Amino acid sequence: MENKEQFKQLGFKYGGFYALLYILILVIEESFALKNHIALSIGGLVLSFLIVWQATNDYRNNGDGSMELSQALKIGLAIGVIGGLGYAIYMYLNYSFINTEFLEKAHEEIPKELQKLKDNGQIKTDEEIEMATKTAYVFASPFMLATIALIGQLIKTFIFSLIIGLIGRGKRQ
Repeated sequence: MENKEQFKQLGFKYGGFYALLYILILVIEESFALKNHIALSIGGLVLSFLIVWQATNDYRNNGDGSMELSQALKIGLAIGVIGGLGYAIYMYLNYSFINTEFLEKAHEEIPKELQKLKDNGQIKTDEEIEMATKTAYVFASPFMLATIALIGQLIKTFIFSLIIGLIGRGKRQ
């Protein structure tokens, strides 16, 4: 039987690192206006993969040297939950209180972009523009951005732990 306490400890330890990594990336993006910068995105992916990798190695080293796929997935999801929650909370606070102009700017751009779509013929009526605007405003809220970030982090750590678990399942180190 697996030690649930060990999964918790690894989740909090490496989930904290994971959250700090993505908070740091968000701060760097906003401080230096590097939105969608490819090097930052790739660096974040590599570092987050390495965090999950190191957590699974710690689990393996503290046990009998082997690890099943289910154990790797539990570790990855624990990191995703803790790290994703930390990042989502920071993101919510950031867009609600610190960097409120980001959402204000997004709310100004939404009608302009939708009008361009109407001019190109992709949107036919004003009713469609109104409905699309309301939907876009819902998704451009701090809560929805934080929720989407949390879900994204969970998916990412699941995929990473799946890859790591498939590579190293049952192997003894």
